[in-house]
Amino acid sequence: MEDHDEELIRLLANDITMHFEQLVLAYQDRLYAFALSHVRNPHAAEEVVLSALERAYYALKGYPPQRIALLKLGAWLFEITRNLAHNYLRDLRTREKRLPSVSLDTAESSFGEYIEDPDITPEEIACHNEDRQELEQGIASLPASYQMAIQLYYFEHFSAREIAERVGQPIGTVKSNIHRGTKLLHQLLHTHAEEAR
Repeated sequence: MEDHDEELIRLLANDITMHFEQLVLAYQDRLYAFALSHVRNPHAAEEVVLSALERAYYALKGYPPQRIALLKLGAWLFEITRNLAHNYLRDLRTREKRLPSVSLDTAESSFGEYIEDPDITPEEIACHNEDRQELEQGIASLPASYQMAIQLYYFEHFSAREIAERVGQPIGTVKSNIHRGTKLLHQLLHTHAEEAR
């Protein structure tokens, strides 16, 4: 592999644009397996690898040939991927803290797994279902643009950039919809909790 990397580095130092595809073909599968071992989510692992390769491309475009020639290519690519996987997990933890920890998975199999836990009491199942229903109703009462942004961001784990591409909106609009939708959802759930007392 080192011999192959040396040849690849020589080609990249000569012409990044022409030879970058060879780097992608040589490393994408290994980077994906590496990312998947960290984030445990196939979709997220793909996103991490795409971002890593994009960063590598633009970094290499900005490097003089002498710097490219000194790169330990594999170690450098894995380090970029590791950092992005770490950022993904950190962002995921932040997202999970922002909303109540209630699953929106309403599939019967999900419910079946939940009630098979011998440590879960009938009261806890009822509370879980009530919380889930309250959260679903809260999201359903939001404006459509907020509903979609929150569903894709928190529950399907799309990045703001992916949502923007999917719905054809500027990334700033998507980030604003996520922020405002989350704030409004908190207010709705808080109001409902106050009324229930």
